[in-house]
Amino acid sequence: MTYKEAKDLLAMKNADPSYELLPEDYYGELINRGQEFVAECTHCIFTIFTHDSVKDQADYNLADCPTTSADRVFKVLNVIYDNDRLRIENLTQRDMESSSWRTVSSGTPKRALIQGDWFILDPPPDTSAKEIRVEVVSRPDVMTDDGDILQIRSEYFDDLIAYCLACLTPNMSGIYTLRELLQRQRAQELSRAVTKFSNPRAGKTDKFI
Repeated sequence: MTYKEAKDLLAMKNADPSYELLPEDYYGELINRGQEFVAECTHCIFTIFTHDSVKDQADYNLADCPTTSADRVFKVLNVIYDNDRLRIENLTQRDMESSSWRTVSSGTPKRALIQGDWFILDPPPDTSAKEIRVEVVSRPDVMTDDGDILQIRSEYFDDLIAYCLACLTPNMSGIYTLRELLQRQRAQELSRAVTKFSNPRAGKTDKFI
């Protein structure tokens, strides 16, 4: 479904097919918000970032993708360095305040530590130009052109429209029920991600610095 088709569908469902009650731009804003709501609840959008390693550089910013905002990534699923899958760990503030969490000064990375928008290779790579592949659950890109395609799958289109219609009512309590229902889909989506990422070249690839 295109952005325009989604706006038209929402307007029709709201008994406003000619955009007489609300402007088209407002319906568009709701569609973007609805797609992000569905994506955040279900974790249904998967993205792959790739980057070449920099010798002795441990820290890499997930937000440094020029086409997206800084908060694009919901969850890091896998980090692969030079075709080897790394162990993923979350880095706490307590860890950051200690100097003992790093293993050696440089070498072949064995784990990726996630800290906010950053992932840290440990140990830092001892060579440049090795591919780092980061497989993530991501937010959808904001749609602006009528021909832009929704990134969520068609099975979630009705949920997107339901969210938008709830936002147009004085009582928005239906959103909480919808959130609970959609969050139950996360296990299924994780299974889909495992299948998708079992192919090392599957999915979308963005370059980031």
